[in-house]
Amino acid sequence: EGMVEIFDMLLATAARFRMMNLQGEEFVCLKSIILLNSGVYTFLSSTLKSLEERDYIHRVLDKITDTLIHSMAKSGLSLQQQHRRLAQLLLILSHIRHMSNKGMEH
Repeated sequence: EGMVEIFDMLLATAARFRMMNLQGEEFVCLKSIILLNSGVYTFLSSTLKSLEERDYIHRVLDKITDTLIHSMAKSGLSLQQQHRRLAQLLLILSHIRHMSNKGMEH
């Protein structure tokens, strides 16, 4: 039953991406955000080096977010539509994280 639930969530997420007509640049940005924000860096100790690494990861995440915003700005959408689209895409990340956690539990 667990795998069926995960598969259904995966299909729903893919359908949402198709419905939103997810662009390649957006997909790459979201994938990068997921990989960098996966929680791996939370396992770093609180040494100066790990704090610097964490700061670096946050700066890279900021640049990726800026790239995502810039990509949407080029799309021809109104500013309100861009904001809504960004929010919708970022909300999908929580669903992907949930699926990932479910998969790791299974």
